[in-house]
Amino acid sequence: MTEEDYKAFSECIRKNKNGTWMINFMDRLIVALTVVSYPMLLTYLYLVERGLFLRTIILPGVAFLVVSGFRYLFDQKRPYEIYDFEPVIKREGNGRSMPSRHVFSIFMIAMCFFQVDISLGFVFCILGTALAIIRVYGGVHFCRDVVAGALVAVLAGLLGFFVL
Repeated sequence: MTEEDYKAFSECIRKNKNGTWMINFMDRLIVALTVVSYPMLLTYLYLVERGLFLRTIILPGVAFLVVSGFRYLFDQKRPYEIYDFEPVIKREGNGRSMPSRHVFSIFMIAMCFFQVDISLGFVFCILGTALAIIRVYGGVHFCRDVVAGALVAVLAGLLGFFVL
């Protein structure tokens, strides 16, 4: 997306009576659903599929640390920093845009769910795609940031859960 695209989307969302509220609400709702579902999955695995339990804690944790370290070292600017506009999604601070940890996290949790229930894995992939779109239109990420977050999670999940 170009500078004009980000500014146009931001303006369009703000012109809608409830646009800003809706984007922020959907962002928080998807994140909250993800945050609640992961401990529920871990509880299920501990009680029913104990063999998957540790792997479902360790792999996402290690991958999250790697993604966080990459973001810290490469410190990419966010769209609102480069194009000088106010993002629809409020965010404290600058930089560390690439890859999106929100999108990485939801896709990593989707990969965790794929181990247990394919339909739940797909549900979280759909939610992850919606979150990626919201984060881009909300002005806090570039398309490359959300795609990179999703790809890293899917590759880590495929390798860690299904190949190794």
